[in-house]
Amino acid sequence: MRSPPVLYSEALEGFFLKGVGKRLSVRGRHRLKEAGLDLDQKLKPAYPLESYRGFMEIAREDLYPFQPKAEGFRRLGEDTVKGYGETVIGKALLSVARLVGPLRLLTRMDTTARGVNNFTQTRITQLGERNLHYWFNELSVTSDYTVGLIVGALEAAGAKGLQVDYLADTEPHTFHLRWD
Repeated sequence: MRSPPVLYSEALEGFFLKGVGKRLSVRGRHRLKEAGLDLDQKLKPAYPLESYRGFMEIAREDLYPFQPKAEGFRRLGEDTVKGYGETVIGKALLSVARLVGPLRLLTRMDTTARGVNNFTQTRITQLGERNLHYWFNELSVTSDYTVGLIVGALEAAGAKGLQVDYLADTEPHTFHLRWD
């Protein structure tokens, strides 16, 4: 029997405490607390996936209220990478990412994801040297958020001219990635 999907505190620490926490309004912080995430207390060891999705919706509404929903989630994905890069583990990972480059970073993402949640699995189908399909079994938030995560991570690894497209007609979730 599969365990319920959860995100570990490290995922929330990077985004909410190290990343966007100081940018959240008083109202946004209050809404998060009402939803089960009190940023003034020590984080719980893990949070259910559905709770996390709710936290991210609150963050999107608070930080990007005038952006289209898709753009707000994409920007949250990039914010997540930046915030994770402020954690001890994230700093080390992004340092290695710059050394190994985008493709090797992607090949290690399945292992990296296990450090922040108990459900993400990824696969790569190479279409060319810098052209691939990147498959996820389940998304933590939305496809737009995942595009932001991918862009943030691959740009940190040195990818230039990056294009990321969600292939909506695939199951469960596939993204087409290309870079120079």
